[in-house]
Amino acid sequence: MLFTEKRKKREEKEKEEKEKRKKDEKDEKDEKDEKDEKDEKDEKDEKDEKYKNNCKKAHMINNFYLLDKDINGFEISDQDKIYYESFFPSKKTSEDLIDKPRIYQLEVYPSLYLYYMVKLNRELEVGFNELEEKYRTLYNPLPFHNSYIPMHGKIDTSALVQLLMDSDSIEKFKEYYKNKYNVAPIMKHKSDVLSSYKRIFPNLPNPTEKQKHAFATEFWKFLTNLETCRQKKDIYYTHKSTGVKYTFDNTILTDGISVSFQVENEKEVNRYIMGTQKI
Repeated sequence: MLFTEKRKKREEKEKEEKEKRKKDEKDEKDEKDEKDEKDEKDEKDEKDEKYKNNCKKAHMINNFYLLDKDINGFEISDQDKIYYESFFPSKKTSEDLIDKPRIYQLEVYPSLYLYYMVKLNRELEVGFNELEEKYRTLYNPLPFHNSYIPMHGKIDTSALVQLLMDSDSIEKFKEYYKNKYNVAPIMKHKSDVLSSYKRIFPNLPNPTEKQKHAFATEFWKFLTNLETCRQKKDIYYTHKSTGVKYTFDNTILTDGISVSFQVENEKEVNRYIMGTQKI
C-alpha cells in the first residue's frame, strides 16, 4: 500500500514537471515568434520608410530640374548634381523658351527627352542598389503615359478584331471554326466579322444571345491564350453565396502591363434590356 502511494506521488510529480516543461517550451517559442515577428515588422517599416524617403527625394529632385523649384530639406553635393543633370538635356535658350522650365520644353520638344528616358529607366534597373529589386525592374524602355493615375483602356471583341485580324487571319479563323463546329462562318473582310450573326450564319435561324456570345468568345480563344491562361478559374466561376455563374464578357481593361477581365452573369450575356437589379 505504501509502495503504491509513493509510486502514485512520483508519477504525479513527473507529470507536473512534464507539463511545466511543455509550458516553458511553449512560452519560449511564443516569445521567440513574437520577437521574430516584431523584428520582421521593424525591418519592413524601416524599408518602407527608406523607400518613402527615396521617393520624396526623387520627387523633389524632379521638381528642381523640371519645374525649377527649390529643394527644401535636401542637400545635394556637387558630384550628385553632375549625376542627376546627366538625366536631363541642356535647357534650350531660344527667346521663346529662355525663361521656361524644362517641363514646358518637354511639351514643345519631346524628342529631346527620349534618349534620357531610356537612360533613366536603364539606370533605375542597374543602379539604385539600395532599392528592392521589385522597384528596379525595367518593364518598358519608355513610359506609357505621363501621369501617376493608372490609364486603362477597354478592348472588346470589335477592337480586338480591328487590331489583330487581317485577311489571312480571317481565313485561318474560318478553318479553325469549321474544324471545331463543322460549320464555316461567311466572312471575307473585317466588316463581315462585325456584321450580324444571321449574316455570318444564314442557315442558322433564330440564334440565341448565348450563341452570339459564344461566337464572339471564339475570336478571343483564337487570338489569345484565354483557354490556357492562369486566370481562367477567376473568369469562369460560380459565386459561393448566391450560386450565380459568371462568364467572360469578351472585354478586357488594360494599361499595356496589367489586365482585368470583365465578367457577367451567364444568364445576362449580350442582353441590352435595361432594368433594376438587386446588388
